[in-house]
This record gives sequence, C-alpha cells and structure tokens, in this order.
Amino acid sequence: MIINNEIKTYIKVPAQIPEQVGITYKTTEKMGGDAGHGGYTDLSFFFEQGAEVLLENDKGEKTYHHENTDYDPIRITIRVCGDWEYEGMENALKKLGLRLVSKDLNQEAA
Repeated sequence: MIINNEIKTYIKVPAQIPEQVGITYKTTEKMGGDAGHGGYTDLSFFFEQGAEVLLENDKGEKTYHHENTDYDPIRITIRVCGDWEYEGMENALKKLGLRLVSKDLNQEAA
C-alpha cells in the first residue's frame, strides 16, 4: 500500500526515435523507514517498438519470458519500497551513469 506518496524527484528521458528506449525515474525519496511508511522508487523503461522481457532468479534461471513478437509497445517498471531500497537503487544508478559516461564498461563497479 502506498501512502504519503508525494513525488520528490521525477526524471523523464524520452526516446528520440521509436527504436530507442525511454526511461522514467520517480521517487518519494526517504520517508523514515521500510515499505510500510509509503516511500517508493520506480524505474520504468518504455519501448515503443516492443521488447523481449526476461526475468531471471539469482541462479540465472528464467522465471518469466515474453518475446513480444508483435512489437507492441511495452513499459517495464521496477518498484522498490523503503529507505534502504531507495538508497541502493540510487547508488546503483549513479555508478551505472558514471561508468557509461567514462566508457569504462569492462570493469565491475566498486
């Protein structure tokens, strides 16, 4: 259940052409605790030309697979709830951004 869901950060990066992905990031930021306090962070990917969806568990086993052969538009949203989860997602996205900008793509982030 989401309560006190005031969005404090909202970033939308639309696709420039249909073959590219659009990304939306929104968060209530910290709300003083775990998921029961209403804080959440969403990271969404929008594919206008469709996309293959694959979910795997930590052993690399497929738990869900959808090929989307009709190329229908699809939005995939990952939601984490709670302060620690917000910080974890924010830190991971910062590291990803820094590595993409530096083109240091072959090393594991510290």
